Amino acid sequence: MSGKTLILVDNDKEWLSEGMAATGLVDVARVYRPVSYWGRRLRTLHYHTKLAKEYWYADWTATIQNYERVILFDVFLDSDVAEYIENKAPHARLIIFYRNPWFNNYYVSAEARKKCEVWSFDQEDCKKYGLKYNPQFYLYSLLNQKEDPRYASDVFFVGKDKNRLPLLLEIKDRLEAQALKMQLYVVGERNVHYNKSAAAFIHGDLLAYEEVLKYTKNTKCLLELMQENQQGFTLRTVEAMFFNKKLITNNAYLKQCDFYEACNIYVLGQEQRDLATFLQDKEGASWSPEIMKKHSFEQWLANFDQ
Repeated sequence: MSGKTLILVDNDKEWLSEGMAATGLVDVARVYRPVSYWGRRLRTLHYHTKLAKEYWYADWTATIQNYERVILFDVFLDSDVAEYIENKAPHARLIIFYRNPWFNNYYVSAEARKKCEVWSFDQEDCKKYGLKYNPQFYLYSLLNQKEDPRYASDVFFVGKDKNRLPLLLEIKDRLEAQALKMQLYVVGERNVHYNKSAAAFIHGDLLAYEEVLKYTKNTKCLLELMQENQQGFTLRTVEAMFFNKKLITNNAYLKQCDFYEACNIYVLGQEQRDLATFLQDKEGASWSPEIMKKHSFEQWLANFDQ
């Protein structure tokens, strides 16, 4: 055991989990044991019953009593994991952290909420549902990326369609009309028929984050388009901070944030400035090291004790 905090995640082998573990400040473990496709189907059926669910939990159950603090990282299927930890390690401080909007999250019973702390990255959700606030964070260890002209662009967007493709293509046309290059990687929605021009930008699979990092390092600006009803700020915002990139966003909330500077952030629908002028501004991006530190993983972890 490397520390007294355990973070339970969906996948302990993906970039964020490995990055958190590499700091040496926490232990990281996957919450559910790996199962096949049919195993997942069976698990889903099981979750519609009142039977105990611990059969599906991974190896962390053997050491849960060793931890003083356990953070459920937005990964549970119901309240059962929280209830299990409360029963097996009643001394542990149990925290649920939502890094997605509330409406995308799984149910937590009122009984479970009495015994644990519920935190969110979204300030509006915190106000609406009585949650505690802790912002998005990033990892210093991911900044060691090389310059590579194959990944170069003026603007880079990556994400699922979620009905955003028409706006993305509109922005792309605006930029290309001024000889600016936009790199667009959009994951298509199931059962949506895309016309030929749109289909050219649609991919079937998510881009590996190792590739996302290469595009992020070699672009001048990141594009963030928020989900409807979402507030707070996303991973794109903290990537812009840490990689010192400009940010184009439809998130007007950022203008209220202490890190907002017009030279760094262009808010769609709220600007008199020309978009191309913003991108070509010789000042470039200028995020401060203090802002980066405030949104580091280390500070995110410390915020739970403030």
